[in-house]
Amino acid sequence: MDKKKARALEKAKASKQRSIEKQMAKQASPEYREKQFKKQREQQEKQRIKQLEKLKEGPTAVQIAKRVASVKRSQVKAQSKPIARTPLKLTSVKGKTRNKQELAFHDEIAALGCICCNNLGLTLDQESVVSVQYVSVHHVYGRTGKYSHYYCLPLCQYHHDTPLEKGWQIKYPNIFPVHAKGSVGGKTAWEKINGTQDELIAQVWSLIGFELEHVA
Repeated sequence: MDKKKARALEKAKASKQRSIEKQMAKQASPEYREKQFKKQREQQEKQRIKQLEKLKEGPTAVQIAKRVASVKRSQVKAQSKPIARTPLKLTSVKGKTRNKQELAFHDEIAALGCICCNNLGLTLDQESVVSVQYVSVHHVYGRTGKYSHYYCLPLCQYHHDTPLEKGWQIKYPNIFPVHAKGSVGGKTAWEKINGTQDELIAQVWSLIGFELEHVA
């Protein structure tokens, strides 16, 4: 390599290094990080509001038909021994205090059992899983909003926040918690198996004949 090419190469390397250092300095800047954090929060809030507005409108006939068809397909595919479901137990809820109407609503949806297990066609089998399984109320949009206690799903511990034992994870690879525990579970993978949480909320509301506009 002649000296001219060597100098050009060194110049290019130096330029690339300066660019990297400049970008790293920018990302380390508190102002830049605060701006990015604010932008992310704004996007998340817009998405949350959009989802809430969409949910208030209720599912369309086509969406309901697709969901029913999906549930039927899942039930047909469900094989081997089902997961256990013991008597229902509501977990304590921290955050905004529930009123009598909200408590009654939670009792009603919890009585349905785990919506995901129901859609998969899983029934009571006490010998399938050693751990005791309860149904808890999962708050999809947190616990502090105006209607937060209605945007909920009844979930068993294995679809909510507790991974199956490793042996059972192999047997039931499609059953894992929406709240990730390490490398197990997580919202994105969970919704691919069980449908979006908005779809499931619409299904739960439909099953108990609930309409948000009737809330006092």
